[in-house]
Amino acid sequence: MAIVAKDSGTSQREKPTAGMHDAVCVFVEDIGLQKTTGQYGEKIQHKIVICWEIDEKLKDGKYAGQPFMVSNRYTLTLFEKGNLCKVLEAWFSKKLTDEQRENGIDLEKLIGKTCTLNLIESAQGYINVGGVAPAHPSNKLTPVCTSVPEWIGKLLSEAVADGATEPNESTENIPF
Repeated sequence: MAIVAKDSGTSQREKPTAGMHDAVCVFVEDIGLQKTTGQYGEKIQHKIVICWEIDEKLKDGKYAGQPFMVSNRYTLTLFEKGNLCKVLEAWFSKKLTDEQRENGIDLEKLIGKTCTLNLIESAQGYINVGGVAPAHPSNKLTPVCTSVPEWIGKLLSEAVADGATEPNESTENIPF
């Protein structure tokens, strides 16, 4: 009997176009301690996920008409050379002060804040957040999605330990 291979009919997942997009932050989620592998080997780092909705809408499927959601993971630190610090400073066009770095800031206050995202297509065809910049004054986006996506729960379940630390409580708005 012949072994026949056919197209399975599964289609590529729809993805947004690369380039600059108006966006709004919809979630900042703590996903705990995650094992990462980099040029210096494996390490365990406390990670968060920031999710944004962009101005481009899905065309097909169950979520047609909804905005695309893009995200990026960051190590939960305000170290001045860390990616999270660089993103916050670029987003709000201000350097973090030593006091802000030391006392911490409430990242959940990013939810609802607008920005401009530069989306870049990787060699493998993935769309990645290449940069975050201040919002254009015409950006009036507000969050549409109201429930945390299932894939974030999966990331949390993959945490290597319950190492989430309590954030510094702050009654101040985000300092930007």
